[in-house]
Amino acid sequence: MIFERLPCSREGLGRKQEAGQIVSEWYSINAVGKSPLALVFIMILFINVYLDYDGSSPLGMPYDRMNLSYFGKDEVFLYSLESFKTINWSDIIIYCEVSDNFPEKNKFYNKILNIYPDCKLYKTRNAYQHQWQEAIDVLPDDLIWYMGNHDHPYIASNHNQLNNLIDKLNNSEDFYKAAIFTHHPDICTTIMHEPTFDWRYEGNGVSSYYVSRAENMILNKNLFRAWWFDYDYNGAFIPRVDWKDVSCQSPYCRIYLPVKELCRHFDGHNFGAYSYDNRDITPLEIPKGFWERDIKIDFYSDQRYEDRIWINPCVKEYYSVSTDGVDYKCLVEDLPLFWKDRISEIKIHKELNKTIKKARNLALYHSVNARKYMNNMMTRKGVNWATQRDFRNKIPLYYLKELFK
Repeated sequence: MIFERLPCSREGLGRKQEAGQIVSEWYSINAVGKSPLALVFIMILFINVYLDYDGSSPLGMPYDRMNLSYFGKDEVFLYSLESFKTINWSDIIIYCEVSDNFPEKNKFYNKILNIYPDCKLYKTRNAYQHQWQEAIDVLPDDLIWYMGNHDHPYIASNHNQLNNLIDKLNNSEDFYKAAIFTHHPDICTTIMHEPTFDWRYEGNGVSSYYVSRAENMILNKNLFRAWWFDYDYNGAFIPRVDWKDVSCQSPYCRIYLPVKELCRHFDGHNFGAYSYDNRDITPLEIPKGFWERDIKIDFYSDQRYEDRIWINPCVKEYYSVSTDGVDYKCLVEDLPLFWKDRISEIKIHKELNKTIKKARNLALYHSVNARKYMNNMMTRKGVNWATQRDFRNKIPLYYLKELFK
């Protein structure tokens, strides 16, 4: 069952935010279970990760965080786990193996148990076909949120989009079915425009396409079993389904897609054979004061104040790109759900107006339809960077209306 966490008071929030307003302890963790939009469903959180304390991406991807701070894999993983606490899971299964040089291993595992005291925690990971088969065999026939990465926090501001996605999965009659919850720019920049994918808008904030694909997904047990029981990988080392040497094969299935972003890769999407521009979709940071439940935020101010998050959609650049830029370009109502019981103060410097709302919608559009450039093609074909980076695909108006709603 999913419950929205509601503000303890809507006074001063609502449709009008006044300049100079300071809101302390705005959101209450205890305001749960009141949303009429909450749906009842059963879903397992299944995580299988390896944390190399000194390592980079397990797939060898170089990450460019530009002006942003770097965080250890242990802290990023714990941050991601905290983000998933807003979802009421039927079961939580965590396979987490760490490198030999990982400091204070027991202390780290205890931190995981502090977040999820009732989880099934294994200090190893599934890396071979027989291990995956043993782990999957004991799962009930519930939907499974499979996470093969440590760094894709759930940043949705409410559960409406997730509820719609789960509803589509539960009502689908397909034998193999899944939903993608991360790498959001892929939808509008690639999937929507490739005829072979059979992309279609399903309604209610959900689209879908038909493809053979195995990666981080919400999926039914039939598909999870097919990845590991229907093919022979000859004893290959496969610690994640999209591994660089040998990856899982998959039957064709209907995959559902959220119109609104649910999760984001912590280091952004500026890596790999193709990259998305940090000017459009910025990497993430763990906000100052998060662990102390003392996040302080300035909304719509014209400048940055020390030790506070700066949010203003009207500022051109993100801080990741320019030191004069803002941390995020959103409205108060867009804040990640899992931040809300960790915010001690929000100061609103300007009254919310049409200009701010329009700028927020533009930033949202840029993030889902981010400019993409092909790193490999740049070298081989001499593609002009400026031309390539300024191209965006066309998005249907009905899709945009759902995005901005």
